[in-house]
Order: sequence, then structure tokens, then C-alpha cells
Amino acid sequence: MRYLLIGLILLAVATAGGAALMVKRLMDSRIEERANIPVEKIEVKGIYVIVADERIPIGTTLTKGFLRWQKWPNDAIQSTFLSSEARDDKLVKKLVGATVRQRVAEGTPITEDMVFRRGKTGFLSGIIDEGFRAIALKIDIPSGVGGFILPGDRVDVLVTFNARQLTQGLSSSNTEGGLGEDSGPRVIGHAKYSSETILQDVRVLGIDQKFKEVEDNALVAKSATLEVSPKQAEILTVARAMGKLSLTLRSKANDGSGTIAKSYTTDVGISPTLQNIMARIAKDAQRNKAKGPLKRKRQTSYKSKPAAPPSTEVRIIRGDNQSTQKFLSR
Repeated sequence: MRYLLIGLILLAVATAGGAALMVKRLMDSRIEERANIPVEKIEVKGIYVIVADERIPIGTTLTKGFLRWQKWPNDAIQSTFLSSEARDDKLVKKLVGATVRQRVAEGTPITEDMVFRRGKTGFLSGIIDEGFRAIALKIDIPSGVGGFILPGDRVDVLVTFNARQLTQGLSSSNTEGGLGEDSGPRVIGHAKYSSETILQDVRVLGIDQKFKEVEDNALVAKSATLEVSPKQAEILTVARAMGKLSLTLRSKANDGSGTIAKSYTTDVGISPTLQNIMARIAKDAQRNKAKGPLKRKRQTSYKSKPAAPPSTEVRIIRGDNQSTQKFLSR
């Protein structure tokens, strides 16, 4: 009985091993059949486009290492792309030696508007967009965000000035033309200092004489060159005469997202102490207005008596008699 049980166990093990071997051979044969099936290559129809092979900073002179051909679908091709049905080295040679006027991300198609050739033209005039101007502003560590404003960033421009000093020469009057007997220098408003945002989302072309990006480093400088429209250049010129200019750095996340309404802040608006003083002044003025103007007593006029005409006394002696007689003097 014992030998019979052992024999049955060995038979079961052999049967299971044989079944597993057959299954393995069957699976291997199917995998081999699938591997031998020819794969049909599907060719993507498209046109070759010249793109940036890596990130290209502003002001970079292009070489072949910065460019590569990439196939794009026909429906995604733009008329501004440098494209060809086949890899054309002549198109690449046209870009070699040109200077990039803006930052180009890796894989971005290169267009003719992105580059220029210096030739006789200066570099700065080549990187300015059409219709814009370059203007330089004096900055320091506080007004330049501690040196963290770099070429390619976008900023807002603020002006801080003494409001009383700017308005002390202005006059107001009820008469036409602002001239009258009671006209004279008057201070408009109660605030002395004011800060206003005059320009928003302005591109920084350069810091000092540096126009290329500086990676992971602050750049302490004395001037910043901004790209502005002709009207914005006029605004900056007048604001520079009014007071001190400061720059605020915009986030990369909201570049090109539009601008907010112009705003301003005065010293009264930020100081609770000044607000309390102005409230007390207004309260006193209201109290005095309620009392009305002070009435002055009328002075009684007295008529002076006419002065007596001057006279001259003459003493007359007649013998023992003496008398005095008055005569009016002329």
C-alpha cells in the first residue's frame, strides 16, 4: 500500500511537469510567430522646419549647433517658419551668424523676425521691437529690487514726489483765467508725499552695459535700459523731473496678462497718525463753520466841533483908562 501511494505521487508530479513543458513550448511558438510578422512603417507626412536645438538667450550669435531640422505636420506650418520639404543646408547657412533679438525656448521654430544681422547697425537698435524706443533710468539697490532685475525681465515703473512742492505755485480763483484779487499760491490737498504707478509691464533691455541674461546671480547696477513706446518715453522723462523713479519686478506667471488700473498712494493714506490729525482739522473747521462768522461791533462816529478862529487881544490905554479889545486874525 505504501509503495502504491509513492508511485501515484511520482506519476502526478511527472504529469504536471509534462503539462507545464507543453504550455511553455506553445507560448514560445506563438511569440516567435508574432515576432516574425512584418511591421508596416507609417510615415508621417509633414514638412521640415528649423527649430532651436536648445534654449537660446537674447543677443546670442547663431551657429549650426543651435539649430536643427524637425518635421512638423502640414496643418501646423505657419508662413513665418523657415521650412522646406527636405533638409536644406542653404536655409541653415542663412541663419548662421545672425543675432537673436529675443529669448528662444528649445524646440521653438525660428522666424526671420527673431534674428537680425548687425552690419552697420548697432546692437541695441537691432533688439528693439518695431515702433518702440530705448530709454535709460538711473537706479540703485533699493530702486532696482536689490539687483535682481535682469535683462529680459518685465517691470512696472513708480514715481515718488513731494506733492506740496509741485503744487505750491498753482493758484485757484473764482474769476475767469484764475486771476483775481484773492488769487495766490495755494497747496492742493493735505498730503505731502505721493507715489504713483506710471508704467506697467515694460521689458528690460539691459542693465548697465549688460544685455545678456545672468543666471542665478544678482546684478547691482547704476542704470536700467527699458523698451518703451514714444508716449511712454515722454512720461518717463517728465516723471524723472518730478521725483524719484523706482522699478518693481513682475512675475513670469503674469507677463502679458494685461494691466491693472493706475493707482497712487499718499502719506496720509498709509499713516494712521496723519489720518487722525486730518480728521481733527476737519472737525475743527466744521465746528467753526457752524458758529458762523464773528460779528464786529460798529464803531460810533463822533463829529468834532469846529475849532474857534484864532484871535488877537489889543490893550488900549486912554489916559487913566485902560481896556482890552479882541480882533480876529487873518
